[in-house]
Amino acid sequence: MEKAIAKEHGSYENLNGGTIDYALMIMTGKPSFRYNLLNEEIQVSIADNLFWLKVRDFAQKGFFLGGGTLPEDEIPFQYRLIGGRHAYAILDVLELDGNKLLLLKDPRGASEWSGEWSADSLNWTSRLRAITLQRLSRMSSRGQPFRKTVENFFNKGHQNIFFISWEEFIKCFEVLFASVSLDDWNKVEINDEWKEGRAGGSTMNMRTVLNSPQYLLHVPKEMEVFCLLTHLIDPSIRALTRIGFEIHKYNGKLIGEHGFKPNLVVIGRYSAERSISLNCVLKEGDYLVLVTTYEPDKYGKFIFTMWYPREEGKENVKLDLIKLQLEASS
Repeated sequence: MEKAIAKEHGSYENLNGGTIDYALMIMTGKPSFRYNLLNEEIQVSIADNLFWLKVRDFAQKGFFLGGGTLPEDEIPFQYRLIGGRHAYAILDVLELDGNKLLLLKDPRGASEWSGEWSADSLNWTSRLRAITLQRLSRMSSRGQPFRKTVENFFNKGHQNIFFISWEEFIKCFEVLFASVSLDDWNKVEINDEWKEGRAGGSTMNMRTVLNSPQYLLHVPKEMEVFCLLTHLIDPSIRALTRIGFEIHKYNGKLIGEHGFKPNLVVIGRYSAERSISLNCVLKEGDYLVLVTTYEPDKYGKFIFTMWYPREEGKENVKLDLIKLQLEASS
């Protein structure tokens, strides 16, 4: 697999670093999404228990999950055995008598975890151990051989996996990643490029932003959407600049027209990575989608995709994404 990915990127040297969502997308062929746990909207969702239900639903559907930790100096002292700025696989998400737990794997082979649900914790009654092993036995029958691994964990013979409470997880982790199957969702897709005369940067460059690709998005009713921007760069080189996208309320003008900057609704973060993802809820209305290389005069091809729910047994609403020409603003 490493050799295949090195070929995709031009050399082994180009594999120095990366992110879980991009790795998941390469391995599964499915769109991968990142959730910043420090984001205000996610924080509200965590407080309302809605984000836990989303993560549990992802796990129940068999989606691949992972997490990235906070910087080491921001992780509470009692949890410092968790490495700062490190990636962990999430093998399972479960509830035991109302306790929300995640089963994590540390690719490095971590030191012994000493959190609330460590191997020798009194929380692990004989009954809860039996329930957990029975659950993992069922998972093993689907090709996920976790039971023996967890038996070793309980016997302190396998320390690169551990259980962590949801409360501890959100104290130590900054980002959660999910490789999501959206095969039963509708989608709309734009294939376009930043090129001379159509690469004006972001709204940080109000004098030039009008030249960036902009699209009119019509949302017929409030709905959850998954957005993915993929930068189709030459595999032998790294991304030349930061890319991202912004979704604004549409007020009849293009962004940058006569200095006009409509209200920002959500932003797909700016990054030098090849793919930028966003999962959010949009209310009924019209929006402007700005797809940008952040800085002006940076060129390249891209694909921007939006997935939205398909309603079985009903006439499906249509989410429209229309390319706006610069001439439309004159």
